[in-house]
Amino acid sequence: MKWYTASAIFLFEYKDGNQDSFTAWENVYLLEANSNKEAMIKAEKCARRYEEGKESTTKLDGRDVVMKYHGLRKLIEVQYSDDSEKGSLDCAEVTFSEFNLDTQEEFSSLVQGKSVEVGYME
Repeated sequence: MKWYTASAIFLFEYKDGNQDSFTAWENVYLLEANSNKEAMIKAEKCARRYEEGKESTTKLDGRDVVMKYHGLRKLIEVQYSDDSEKGSLDCAEVTFSEFNLDTQEEFSSLVQGKSVEVGYME
């Protein structure tokens, strides 16, 4: 089996529907799979675990939001030296990024892996 990192893109959507800026997170997961296809399937499943529903109590700038999963930005096969026994870990979030974008179009470009200016928050 191989190890992969998968970058999943999430958007915070205001529940009241009034949105003039777009805060996005890029969560990076570490997962184990036999192939790129299997890694993509596992990454999608992993990312959907973090997606929030309408019952979310998350707030952003004091306003109610829902964190929605919008797709995988990239999948990278991890190159490593297997000098010790691997554990049974098949998915773990290892980092995340927070961005601020001015438009929905900029957000769509980010999800597609295109060049876009972002306000990198964290």
